Amino acid sequence: MIAKFSFAKNRNYIRATDLFLYVDKKHKKYVSINFIFKKKIKTYPKIRTIYNDNINSKLQKKTDAIGTVFFNKDKISYLFSNSKKKIVSTYEFKEHILERFFKLERRKKSIFFRNKSNLKAIEILVSLNKKLNEKLFPSKKKWIVSRISLNQKFSNSINKNLKVKIISLKHKTYTISALYDNNVLKGYLYFNLI
Repeated sequence: MIAKFSFAKNRNYIRATDLFLYVDKKHKKYVSINFIFKKKIKTYPKIRTIYNDNINSKLQKKTDAIGTVFFNKDKISYLFSNSKKKIVSTYEFKEHILERFFKLERRKKSIFFRNKSNLKAIEILVSLNKKLNEKLFPSKKKWIVSRISLNQKFSNSINKNLKVKIISLKHKTYTISALYDNNVLKGYLYFNLI
């Protein structure tokens, strides 16, 4: 199956959060979700769905992103890979408007967003984490999401109380951050410097 996506303006790839939300919207409840981003997806992605089976190494090599949703006894994996079909549509994503409401705590290696927003929590958290990494570990290279791992869904109310705290830095090129929604730990974000 080939799914239709759009690029956020000023990007030539599908945002990690758009791929994540595509999978997240399909399931009202789950025990956890793990998303690994191996390569930027720059075309309409081909999506293969696998129920309960382990993904063999040959198939993993052909996959650019893998989202696995875990339930009590089952799991579903969504395998995304680039196709030959080009993406021509775009949408507005004004990240700089969000940044006015970010509050950085440099010594605690954390950043907050407490305000109203119609954006999904994961979109704001990824923006928070990116900004935190850029402030604490400046570089000419770019920080990009390599993995999202959640233990439960976000509340996604319009009133947001979100926090990102860096808990690990490896080789100055890889961060692991804890994600909080209303002071409850929801999961982790992993960023690579590329």
